[in-house]
Amino acid sequence: MKNLKKLSLFIIILCMPLLSRADKDIIVDHENETITITACFICSASLEKCLNDAIRLWNLESGKYYYRVSGLDSIRHYRVDFKLYANENPIGDLATNTVSVIPDQSTLCKPLKISKNSYCQRIEKAVGFSDGKNIAVNEKFINNKYVLAHEIGHNLGLGHSKGLMAPYLSESHISMFNIQESLAQLCDTSSLRKKSLRKQFELGNKPDQFGYVKLVAENEIQLT
Repeated sequence: MKNLKKLSLFIIILCMPLLSRADKDIIVDHENETITITACFICSASLEKCLNDAIRLWNLESGKYYYRVSGLDSIRHYRVDFKLYANENPIGDLATNTVSVIPDQSTLCKPLKISKNSYCQRIEKAVGFSDGKNIAVNEKFINNKYVLAHEIGHNLGLGHSKGLMAPYLSESHISMFNIQESLAQLCDTSSLRKKSLRKQFELGNKPDQFGYVKLVAENEIQLT
């Protein structure tokens, strides 16, 4: 097989991503009924434009998802917002992630033959890695915002699902930005920080499937 038919977004480090190390803050504002997922990403000048484009993909998802929050005597819907930053830390103590480039000749990027059966083999090549805090991108993909956005998803705590978080990049881009199956993972834990309206919360059951437009992810949050 001479040509690569599929490029794995990660096949070595992120086959078992260290999601417990996901470096982000989750801010729960009960007054304004919002859940804000925020983090800072630091990179070199060669990656800055692509990183900004990838972060913009996430930030544009703000307001498209809601969580159903159960209080003592009412049920409210909290809007989910994303506030991700590239090479800036506006409040000084945001969770900070690093983004770097690795050579295409690196052994980490070496194509691997994966045998499905005696008649079929698939060749996979890693183009991006994450350990939950540090991101590394194959130098040949430093202009692909979807690869970076995928790895950012891992740093936010997401595993593989569909759309952006699909494990394979089969064309020049990922066809659909969809975090429906993974949004609950982002709220597994919350970060308690001082001088703000933030409270710890915990999730109930995993959400059922909802329509992609409007309420795409819904879950029970018990206020504590």
